[in-house]
Amino acid sequence: MRLRGRGKRSTIDEHMPPHHLAYKKLPYNVRKWLESRSGNTLLLARKIYSREKHAACSLRHLSGVMSLERKYGIENLEEASGYVLRRETSYRYRTLANALRYELYKKLELFQQDADEKVIEHTNIRGADYYKGGN
Repeated sequence: MRLRGRGKRSTIDEHMPPHHLAYKKLPYNVRKWLESRSGNTLLLARKIYSREKHAACSLRHLSGVMSLERKYGIENLEEASGYVLRRETSYRYRTLANALRYELYKKLELFQQDADEKVIEHTNIRGADYYKGGN
């Protein structure tokens, strides 16, 4: 049947190609995936979902997070999600993808180890007493 007017759409599922039909199953797949997650990954997924105005956009971002899990593994995704939650202010798919791609969550641990090392004592290093005044 032909629709009259601009911007009107009618789609019969049988006419859709397989990759388009996959989007119809997306809400179920995302919900099922979220139910199996916990910890940082679940918290970040909720923040990504709540950030978008339209549910369809959120579902696409979450399907991207699901693909990151397939690519990098559950453990790496959990660590990177924790990194994004601690270090970033914008919770986006792209931020998480970059943290995984460049292994930023691993580099953070190295910086923390360097910061925890004791300051070297040396005669040329002025301490807090020097800057208190009177010198």
